Amino acid sequence: MAELLDPFRDCVELLKTVPGIQETTARIILAEIGFDPQRFPTAGHLVSWAGLCPGSDESAGKRRSTRLRRGGKWLKTTLVQAAWAAVRVKGGYLQALVRFLESDDEAEAPASGQAEDAAKPAAVSATATPETVGANLYGDKCAKCHGDHREGKLPTFPALTSIGRRLSGLQIQNKVHQGGSAMPAFPTIEGKDLHGLVAYLTAAIPVDADPDKEAIYSSTAEGAPMKFRITGSKDFLDPDGYPGITPPWGTLNAIDLNTGKYLWKIPLGEYPALAAQGMTNTGSENYGGPIVTASDVLFIAATVYDKKLRAFDSQTGELLWQTVLPNAGVATPVTYMVNGRQYVVIAAGGGKDPKASSGSVYVAFSLP
Repeated sequence: MAELLDPFRDCVELLKTVPGIQETTARIILAEIGFDPQRFPTAGHLVSWAGLCPGSDESAGKRRSTRLRRGGKWLKTTLVQAAWAAVRVKGGYLQALVRFLESDDEAEAPASGQAEDAAKPAAVSATATPETVGANLYGDKCAKCHGDHREGKLPTFPALTSIGRRLSGLQIQNKVHQGGSAMPAFPTIEGKDLHGLVAYLTAAIPVDADPDKEAIYSSTAEGAPMKFRITGSKDFLDPDGYPGITPPWGTLNAIDLNTGKYLWKIPLGEYPALAAQGMTNTGSENYGGPIVTASDVLFIAATVYDKKLRAFDSQTGELLWQTVLPNAGVATPVTYMVNGRQYVVIAAGGGKDPKASSGSVYVAFSLP
């Protein structure tokens, strides 16, 4: 048989690109349907001819039968076996599709022993596939950081266009539930929402989200309503990944609340690579606020890239002390007293810089 199929080796190899189809299955398919695809104008024609298109007899809201027609004995058996093999591929689209349908309240599994009976169609709309469910969920939870089309927002948020080649479906699910680095955990995403999100993320050409889902309409617009959706922010960076404006790129400011005027303003934070070249005090992106002690000492970490905790004179802005933390302290410090000794503690978790370390670390300092 292998010799007879040699002239049609390209057809065999093409069939083997379909999930669940290997060498023997490809040979049987070609032996059954021949080598002229023109006789089947569409995939639906082929499925119907093979006897794998379920009936849909419905009257007065009652579905009578979904039994398959007889079809081709060998071809139908082969395609069913290939389908079962395909849905067992962990993290694959077809497995996500099956789980999505099974998770629907009105979807029913076929009765035991009825190999030729199909499950009743799930009560979902024509557009509610795992990918569309996942696309809507992605737009709500993920697009603000990773972009509308999974393109990412470098250097902070990586692209997800090739995540299906880097992680398995199970690894993606664990990442969603546990989070990591700058990504928060989403433990409440479960069931068909989770399977749909995995299907969307691993699709080579993902579908678009439903543009009307949870759209916000302007109440003052005239004519056709305008839809708005939050897509997050995109930093304006130069080709080297630094802010595309003149420094300082982050400041610490003291304001007189009686007059509303600045008492002082200083750059806060540095980029280690630029500081090594002599470009210090550029300021940087920062997350976290300061605290001020009774002796007018201001403590603040917040800087993303240099991982420092600093102490300033709150009256003048003069730098009094600084130290490097294990990870960036993107949080506000706290102070407390034990046995007459005052301490300052900072959560050094990092996470905002994908190139730097992160972890669950608290660092405490005693004050003189």
